Amino acid sequence: MGHVRFTWVIFVLFIGLIFFHALAAYSIAGVPLQWMAQLGVVAVCFYVFVKDRIYLFPGFNPLILLLTWAVFVTLGNNIFTDYSILLGSKSTTGYEFFIFLRFLGLIFFLSAILLTYYLCYCGYYKKLIDMIVAVATVVSVLSIYMYLAQILGLPEPPRTRMGTGGGQAVTTFTYAFHRAIGTFREPSHLAEWLVVPFLLSYLRSYKLVNFQGLIIGGVLLLTGSLTGIVSVIGGLIASMMINMNFNTNQIKAFGKILLPVMGAFAIFSLVTVSNNKGVDKGIIDVVWDRIEPIIYDKGVHSTNRSYVYNYFEKQNAPIIGDGLGNANIKFSKYMGIEATVSFLNLFLYMSFSLGIIGFLLTVAFVAYPIILFVLLRSSLKGVGPIFLLSAYVAWLFIFVMHSEEFSLFFGVIYAMLVYHLKFEVQNEHVDQLT
Repeated sequence: MGHVRFTWVIFVLFIGLIFFHALAAYSIAGVPLQWMAQLGVVAVCFYVFVKDRIYLFPGFNPLILLLTWAVFVTLGNNIFTDYSILLGSKSTTGYEFFIFLRFLGLIFFLSAILLTYYLCYCGYYKKLIDMIVAVATVVSVLSIYMYLAQILGLPEPPRTRMGTGGGQAVTTFTYAFHRAIGTFREPSHLAEWLVVPFLLSYLRSYKLVNFQGLIIGGVLLLTGSLTGIVSVIGGLIASMMINMNFNTNQIKAFGKILLPVMGAFAIFSLVTVSNNKGVDKGIIDVVWDRIEPIIYDKGVHSTNRSYVYNYFEKQNAPIIGDGLGNANIKFSKYMGIEATVSFLNLFLYMSFSLGIIGFLLTVAFVAYPIILFVLLRSSLKGVGPIFLLSAYVAWLFIFVMHSEEFSLFFGVIYAMLVYHLKFEVQNEHVDQLT
């Protein structure tokens, strides 16, 4: 198999696995498709390592140190404590498999970065962006159909995977309006999955109206996810503040985002169905209703995540850490909950799981692309780097607000951002010289 054909096959497999990763509400023979996608990404990455070569990305060292530290801390804790007896009765897996899944998530994340970086290095940078946005558009269209199907009683694929609460997956919610859930188990998971593709859609959009961004953005609003909406806005604002290198063309390009955003609001207004007996509320009203108490009342303690921060205040994070997964089991035991509790915050999770060293390694890893961006800021041209950084920083907001584990699209955007900063900037300089 020639190298060009080999890389094309790897590209097609990776895009297919990204789509399967979105089928989070479904399973085959009791095995979730999302787990299969994770194992698939790891397997494809290993296959590339064996048959070709893997290119180490900038920031590889702190991440591999974090993974090594996680192994030592988790195994070390298990020598002295039997965490299996602390596992709640409503846990969806046994202890050993629960810990395996935690490490699988970390190895899957590393593999996603390595594969993305490899494909970018082999010339698939622009094709990756195009296909990721295309896959997200398909997922968004499916989400709109499922949204209408749940309201109108139309047929939709049965959800064969257990819900996040340990029971049957829920498709109706106590909220101001019916929320889009798509192929995921929670609306917030759908929103988080769409954040990076939504912002990437502006990198390759040369038309006045970005129709793909319009569809993806409309579904993102239909999820009603405060995390998803705030992360996009926060990512864009933070990226503009970090960049501080505007010109007329960049300002005009940013103006193009207004039409898809207005279109996304139009989709939301046309499709959304109120859950308040005819009392309609717009997405801005709903988001503000949730943000206002945080600003004017007790901060994060006024949210439904207050229990996490109460635990953080009362139970200081251990110096060494309890190990991946073990920290969640101890947290669940403290709360008196039989289901496994999430920290809903990557940095808190790493603090309790891997202690001070794990926290510092996590911060060093996620800060690396931002530091690199600042150092190269004066050399960056066009709006591409700004949208890449926006998508990257958006996920940092998600890690603070909702997600405790590294994700597929954070790995993808990490690789794309460091690749662009390392190679695209150099290519631009070469083009100018020649």
